[in-house]
Amino acid sequence: MSYLFDSIHSNQSVVAVNDILSGKESGRTAFESAVFDFIRLWLKGTTTFTQRTSGSTGAPKEITITRNQMIASAGRTLKAVGIAEGDPALVCLHPDYIAGKMMLVRALAFNLKIYLAEPSSDPLQNLSDDFEHGFAAFVPVQLQNMLAIPQRINQLNRMKAVLLGGAPVSETLAKKISSLQCPVYATYGMTETVSNIALQKLNGPAAQEKFFTTLPQISVSTDERGCLVIHLPGADAPVKTNDVAELVSKTSFRIRGRWDHVINSGGIKINPEELEQQAEAILQAKGIDRPFLIGSLPHEKLGEQPVLIMEGEPLGPEAEAELIEDLKQQLKRHEAPRQIRYLTQFFYTASGKLNRPEILKGIR
Repeated sequence: MSYLFDSIHSNQSVVAVNDILSGKESGRTAFESAVFDFIRLWLKGTTTFTQRTSGSTGAPKEITITRNQMIASAGRTLKAVGIAEGDPALVCLHPDYIAGKMMLVRALAFNLKIYLAEPSSDPLQNLSDDFEHGFAAFVPVQLQNMLAIPQRINQLNRMKAVLLGGAPVSETLAKKISSLQCPVYATYGMTETVSNIALQKLNGPAAQEKFFTTLPQISVSTDERGCLVIHLPGADAPVKTNDVAELVSKTSFRIRGRWDHVINSGGIKINPEELEQQAEAILQAKGIDRPFLIGSLPHEKLGEQPVLIMEGEPLGPEAEAELIEDLKQQLKRHEAPRQIRYLTQFFYTASGKLNRPEILKGIR
């Protein structure tokens, strides 16, 4: 299989593609080794790949995805965000995950110039100076960290397009993104759909549309639980998710939260992810800037009751009482957490998402 470029940039070094193919270059880090292994498989024409799912459609499992599925997905995304042959592509997500693997597929199948940067909180830190007008995919925490550094903002503004996925984008981060000049897109997708199937523009005029729009030839519906069902071209069956969705049309939707995270309090179903968006503004107004989530604790009469869980040391008694009162005043009566629990350190998944089940175990 051919690739337009005879070398790639990796952590400020230049590596010949032929040396990767021959095995002469095996990688200096675990990340490089994983990337080089995938490049080798792809350029030798491998037609199927095994990938572990994250649990978006059920229990995590290994599935097989095909080369043709990956090429089709890559092409849809690149067309949607205006990336063309010869453009630079930054790969700073590990290829063990579908997001990192698909950045490599987009580059290899559509001849983008590959730049590798070790996955970190600041992947632009050691990027080659000639990376301009390029394309990148980040997780939200990476972009949030970089937006605190003026030099990184300048680098981001010279990019042609940025994809953001793997975790929800907070309102605080969305406000910061709105001032960037480069187009930034939130993505929706999963391993089962071979990466993203829908995009939401986070800055510019289109940012006013607070919903995802599917890529061409993809449509959506909901099942009896109100969860999103994805209809992909050429697929044997629709992909059923555990994400509770509000349909705007057959090609646009909003995600309200996970069906398996719903809190049933006195017969009223509460989506904690929606509640977290509202609570974030309340915490920010009080100068509280730390990881948190909404969970639940058993309640004798209601079955479950929402609880606010924060990372770090407990607030003082007065500050905690004030926060609980603010939550009661600004949220619906049955949704407002009446208690705050604390964990010294939150649990995270290997891909950097908050590990909600483990955090909830830690407070019960």
